Amino acid sequence: RLSHIFVRTKEAADSAYAALRSGEDFAVVAQRLSEDLKSSQRGGDLGFFSSDNLDPSLAAVASRLSVGSYSKAIESGYGYHLIKVTDRKKKGTIREFELVREDIHNQLLAEKQRRELEMLLSELEAKSEVVRHDPGDLPSESPEEGE
Repeated sequence: RLSHIFVRTKEAADSAYAALRSGEDFAVVAQRLSEDLKSSQRGGDLGFFSSDNLDPSLAAVASRLSVGSYSKAIESGYGYHLIKVTDRKKKGTIREFELVREDIHNQLLAEKQRRELEMLLSELEAKSEVVRHDPGDLPSESPEEGE
C-alpha cells in the first residue's frame, strides 16, 4: 500500500522532503503540499498497488522501501513523487470471504450462464437445420428496390 506526495517542481519536492525530515507526518505533508488533489485529501493514500501497475521508477524504489519508510524525490514524466510504503501484501494473500463474496458470486453466475447458453445453442442446433455461410460467399451489393 502506497502513499505519495506529488509535486511538479524539484523545489517543491525538496520542501516536502525537508518537512518529512523535520518530523512532520507524511499524511499531513501530503494534504498540505501534494498537487494530486484526489490522493492528498486522503493523506496521499493510493491504496494497494501491484508493481506491474506502477511507473517503473516508482516501483523500483517502492520495492526497496520497508513498511513505514519513505523515499526522497523520484522524478517521473509528470513531476516528482515522494512515496511511502504503508503496508505490503504478498501475491496470493488470502482475503476475507466477505471482501470477495460478490466477486465469487459474479464469477460463478457468469460461468453458469455460459454453460446454459452453450447447452441452449446445442439443443437449438440439434433441432434446426443450420446452414453456415462463408462471409465471402455473400453478395456484395444489396438488392435494388422492387426486386
